[in-house]
Amino acid sequence: MKDTYILPFHLLRSEHVGLVGGKNAAIGELMFHLSPKGIQVPEGFALTVAAFDDFIELNGLRRKLKRLMQQLDQQTFTNLELVSNHCKRAILSSVLPEDVMNELSSAIEIHGFLRDLSPVAVRSSATSEDSPDASFAGQHDSFLFIETKDDFLHAIKACYASLYNARAIKYRIDRGFDHESVRISVGVQRMVDTDHGGAGVCFSLDPDSGFRKVVDINASWGLGEILVQGGVNPDEYVVYKEAISAYGYPVIRRTLGEKAKMTVKGRNQTVLVDTPVEQRKQFVLNEEAIQTLTRQVVCIEDHFGIPMDIEWAKNGTDGGLFILQARPETAVHNRNRAEITSYEMLEHGAELASGAAVGRHIRSGKVRIINDVSELSTFLEGEILVSELTHPDWEPIMKKAAAIVTELGGRTSHAAIVARELNLLAVVGISGARQLLKTGDYITIDASDGQQAHLYNGPGKWKTLVEDITQLPINKTKTVLSISNPDKAFESSFFPNDGVGLLRTEFIISSKIGVHPMAACYPEKVKDSTAYQQILQKSENFVSPKASFVSQLKTNFATVAAAFYPKTVIVRFSDFKSNEYSLLLGGKDIEQHEENPMLGLRGISRYFHPSYRDAFAMECEALRFVRNELGFSNVAIMLPFCRTTSDVVRVLDLLKANGLERGKNGLQVWMMVEVPSNAIIAADFAKLVDGFSIGSNDLTQMTLGIDRDGGSWSQRYDASDKAVRKLITLAIHEAHKAGIPIGFCGQAPSDDPYFVQFLVENNIDSISFTSDAILQGIENIHKAETIQKELYEQLIVE
Repeated sequence: MKDTYILPFHLLRSEHVGLVGGKNAAIGELMFHLSPKGIQVPEGFALTVAAFDDFIELNGLRRKLKRLMQQLDQQTFTNLELVSNHCKRAILSSVLPEDVMNELSSAIEIHGFLRDLSPVAVRSSATSEDSPDASFAGQHDSFLFIETKDDFLHAIKACYASLYNARAIKYRIDRGFDHESVRISVGVQRMVDTDHGGAGVCFSLDPDSGFRKVVDINASWGLGEILVQGGVNPDEYVVYKEAISAYGYPVIRRTLGEKAKMTVKGRNQTVLVDTPVEQRKQFVLNEEAIQTLTRQVVCIEDHFGIPMDIEWAKNGTDGGLFILQARPETAVHNRNRAEITSYEMLEHGAELASGAAVGRHIRSGKVRIINDVSELSTFLEGEILVSELTHPDWEPIMKKAAAIVTELGGRTSHAAIVARELNLLAVVGISGARQLLKTGDYITIDASDGQQAHLYNGPGKWKTLVEDITQLPINKTKTVLSISNPDKAFESSFFPNDGVGLLRTEFIISSKIGVHPMAACYPEKVKDSTAYQQILQKSENFVSPKASFVSQLKTNFATVAAAFYPKTVIVRFSDFKSNEYSLLLGGKDIEQHEENPMLGLRGISRYFHPSYRDAFAMECEALRFVRNELGFSNVAIMLPFCRTTSDVVRVLDLLKANGLERGKNGLQVWMMVEVPSNAIIAADFAKLVDGFSIGSNDLTQMTLGIDRDGGSWSQRYDASDKAVRKLITLAIHEAHKAGIPIGFCGQAPSDDPYFVQFLVENNIDSISFTSDAILQGIENIHKAETIQKELYEQLIVE
């Protein structure tokens, strides 16, 4: 490489980290190798670390900085800010070498920077930055919209000074980096006009679970500065990258962010302004832009060979997308997958609020409200930090926190990245948290599903399970998952499994949507004005409540389908009872009262009933979209509570009318065995479907005539009763005789290892478990199969 202070980006490669730092080297790598593939990087150049070295030498700073750093109290860090300020002042009061200034003048002239309305971004690039082991996210400073030469030269020195930001000093100490070994290069790039475009970050994996098959895109209006700082709740798009070639760019989740603030160009600086109301209600990226970004993220990940964290910007003039920087994702992709840690909340107080989770934990502690950096010294070990947003500067106290709660920010902000690196629990986006909570309050935070965190009043009780999955046995009987909460799907996919045996639609409707399906179809039928307004409010970003309902079903179905693809995911259509439907918004005005809802309008009988037929069409529309438009052909259908074969025939015709024809494009239709008639004439039902799944809860209730929801006879409810077991045995026998698979998705196997043995003895094909029970379930199946094998071998000997 030529002996010079200035190196254009197009001459740089990954191996030049020692010359230009991690950020600049990655930009050069992108520009050289990936520009031919359509990836645009703003032009510019790097000021090498040689310039930094000569600057330090010329001003005699090496000895001065070392002496200042020796004064740092590395036990309490109480003088960290003081030492940091002294170091930065020493650098900012020094002068750049004349040779450096001359080369800088030539470079900005050649590139046409700082004239003809061509402002630049001046970015720090440390030699240890953006490595696979340490991101240094947010530790060093960058300066945007620099328009004059004086500001330009000052920004370079300010980049050098940021090497001694308090957060950067502490970060190096925590990770064992020698202060003098880390040097700063500076990148100079043409600014992208984002005032009417937008910007954000992308991850080539799910940033919380580490699930590798998706691209996670966050977007806000204006510059991305406010997003990475955690000052805005952005839009989020989750794209399933593994189906790109066959099915385009399947977006499995779109979340409209609040985007209340935006950073835009001011006079020689950036300014924070309120986002116009009309823009808040708009997604930053359209379908074409999402596809382009996804393609670029996948291309970048393929080139570097590891998951990547990428910053991007969209030109507001022509819509062009630019990659500003790309660094290895350091927080989750190296997570130890030999062990799975899970949490289960046992007891908690009243729920106070909820927000997006960063991390998968449950934590309790006293609240400490922090409004300003001057209050950081009051923070005590084990407290829960509550603030408007978290800054990377705050890392010294973040390490001491039991958890962090912010009013603003997204799951991909710099603060969130640091929280993941530190294995901290953070909850972002709880508007008004500082008014809701006060210093000294004791709260418990449940973020056990890794997506939504719930804040509860007072202390809570929970259990923590750490399980080794490396030594699990391989069984003949398939082990599948029962999933109620799609938010856990990505994380659950890491458990040993053979797919999903049961995804409950009614749980999605009750916990994610909350609106009665017919009220979504016909909101005008809702007479309760409060419920009516709530329904409209829930769907304000959609053309109608119906569109909102279908969209949310699509998102949740697609999330689970993507998590387990290509393994089979069996979606059971909704099976509420009328008393449960009435609890949904609008339900009281729509549902008819039934004396015995357990035996009333439920299961498939509801689907073709005039009072629900249009609502069932929405469920079909969502599932059809996930299969046919997104390409998740691994999704199968489960029919619940099938009383008669004629009912099944009617529903199959209805499915066909709604574009879900059994057998077409490999569509399988299964049915629950939960009414005694299903087992008694199983041979007849088997002619109509592709598989059975035994639901012991209803089957036990219907066989013994005992209400499983409670009552004076509930203690007599027993899935191991001889009559129930006889029906289960009959159903398994008839299924195998008909040549179709049969599984079990009731609660009994999770509670009783002897019930697992009974199922294995009768050659059940698969057993469903919830994620917290699946590892023990695998062990119980193995024990049962071992006993069966020993008995068989004994019979052979005899």
